[in-house]
Amino acid sequence: MEGQVEGRRIELSKKVFSEQLKQLYTSLSRQDSLDVANPKAPARQLFNTLIAPIAPLLESRGVTTLLIAADRGLQPVPFAALHDGRRYFGDRYAFAITPSLALTNLRTGASDPLGQTLLAAGASTFDGLAPLPLVPQELEHVGGKGSKDVFLNRDFTPEVLLEKAGDPRYSRVHVATHAEFLPGGPSASYLYSGTGPIPLSTFSRLRQQRKGAPLDLISFSACRTALGDPSSELGFAGLAVQAGARSAAGTLWYVDDVATSAYFQQMYRYLGQGVPKAESLQLTRQAF
Repeated sequence: MEGQVEGRRIELSKKVFSEQLKQLYTSLSRQDSLDVANPKAPARQLFNTLIAPIAPLLESRGVTTLLIAADRGLQPVPFAALHDGRRYFGDRYAFAITPSLALTNLRTGASDPLGQTLLAAGASTFDGLAPLPLVPQELEHVGGKGSKDVFLNRDFTPEVLLEKAGDPRYSRVHVATHAEFLPGGPSASYLYSGTGPIPLSTFSRLRQQRKGAPLDLISFSACRTALGDPSSELGFAGLAVQAGARSAAGTLWYVDDVATSAYFQQMYRYLGQGVPKAESLQLTRQAF
């Protein structure tokens, strides 16, 4: 790190902030217009609160990528959807979120002894849940023509994620399935394999298996996998980071099967070209 630390302290009303965030989530989940031409729109108001105080500093220093250490209450903010009246924050910046800088390995990791194989696991049919017909196509295309092992439906068991993902020859893991995040701690939330649910609490097993060779990326192509509560910050994605992954990609709300599949396929195309993860997400947003 270089340069002087710059501090800005912003006071806000929790009540007003929570209401603005609720309104923004409502618009996003309904796919309503965010009304960004209106200065009083939640996307504009939240930008003014969280980003505007440091925007001149970012511009003067030519910052293009940010690491946001988000405390409780700020982690569910959909930063990409905030708007300054001209551009969306997620269009202007590449960014990543962490619950703590202490959990973040800031080394590039170029010399680490990681394998180069992708583990792609997913389920398209379930007992009692809606099918996800595009999952087979998604698993086929993510990662391009690189080295990849695919586990689909009945081949995608809990052991695939909790044991095979511990093999250091895998550098990245992509999971496409249903997920259910519920309040009440990690044991109350699940990813669904092709043979049954996987509790969020079991992710801690990955840390021991990946000791000395952390996963470069775990991506969750499923609903609300980056949404958490005070006992599980950042949900599945946050727990993956705590379990030793360098990075995790997840979602904040219920997502469409078609759009999500296309999004991750495009993101992996950029990753395959050597584009850093935060920039790959940014370029995919711009492409959409």
